[in-house]
Amino acid sequence: MNGKHGFINRKGETVVPFIYDESTDFHGMGGLARVKRDGKLGFIDGKGNETVPLKYDEVKQFTENRARIKLNGKYGYIDRAGKEITPIKYNDAHYSDFNEGRAKVRINNKYGFIDLDGNEVIPLIYSKAMPFTKDLLLLNYIKNGAT
Repeated sequence: MNGKHGFINRKGETVVPFIYDESTDFHGMGGLARVKRDGKLGFIDGKGNETVPLKYDEVKQFTENRARIKLNGKYGYIDRAGKEITPIKYNDAHYSDFNEGRAKVRINNKYGFIDLDGNEVIPLIYSKAMPFTKDLLLLNYIKNGAT
């Protein structure tokens, strides 16, 4: 409506006001919709409550109940309630989030992996790291500045 997104019920009544610049539907997000307003992203529930505040520059869909977020050029992860599971400190977080229970992250030029609770389970010491395939992982190790 007037270039804004919102949601109505089957009776045509407005349930979520038409105030968002962009939105997804509730279908693939487990009962939440990703919304954007004034350049910031977050999530709302079916009643329009902001479960994840509209403060992020980038928000990806949930995988294993975690969503990758970006704020001021750094990445982290949140849960469905908007709680930051990891600090927003990574220079990169891989698109195949939580493949086999691990997500690839990078600080500067060193890669490692975190688990669903944000613990660094594979230390950030590798110059190259591929996503897990059948429980195995390809890594290049940095030793004294050489791979």
